[in-house]
Amino acid sequence: MKKIYLLIACSFYFTCTSIFAQGNSQKKFSLKIGAGLYQPNINENGVVFTNGSNSDGVSFSGATYSPEIKQGINLLTSLDYALSDKFYVGLGFNSAFAKANFIRDARVNNQTIDGYLQNGALANMHMLLNFTYAPKGEGIKPYAKLGIAYLTQEVELGDVPLAITNNIETEIFTDYKSSGIGLIPELGIAYKNMFLSVAYNASLKELTGETVDGFTSPGSITSRGLHFNFTYNLFRF
Repeated sequence: MKKIYLLIACSFYFTCTSIFAQGNSQKKFSLKIGAGLYQPNINENGVVFTNGSNSDGVSFSGATYSPEIKQGINLLTSLDYALSDKFYVGLGFNSAFAKANFIRDARVNNQTIDGYLQNGALANMHMLLNFTYAPKGEGIKPYAKLGIAYLTQEVELGDVPLAITNNIETEIFTDYKSSGIGLIPELGIAYKNMFLSVAYNASLKELTGETVDGFTSPGSITSRGLHFNFTYNLFRF
């Protein structure tokens, strides 16, 4: 993970250094912040829960895996450097979060939980090296960006009420996690300092279940999603 961050930082540094060497004194940097809606999409392979138990005597059976994904939010920021009047390179960060339900009607320690478990969610974080096309000028202009990301992803299946597990804090249905390289293409329009765009988290990395207290969630999940963003160019320097 540290090597990825170092590679992104070095790429940005050497690009900016080469431009500064040309002696251009205009304001080249811009700081953008934004927010938007996140529409997750997951695909699973071999995710089937039947039964399990651990050394603490906590057991489950009859759990039904039935995803119910809700719309979430996306937050982002970026620091960009102008290579010309149209092209930019920069570093960015964005995070997306959405609530979700996954496991319902599970029988835990011989007690049936009616409905879904508590506090299921999807969460993604991306460190980005961005390449942006955003021509200057009056009126509405096209806007395009390609982000090369180091991303971390997590799918939380939900919590079991402590009253059912005799107040033993154990993760029966363990989280799915992954980290690695991904792409985030983005298209939209720009007007003055404002940008409206649609981005797609194009990660192909599969998330696999953690092993906690003797439980491991089976199979794998692929988590992708659409990001509907509003971004504002906060200032230039």
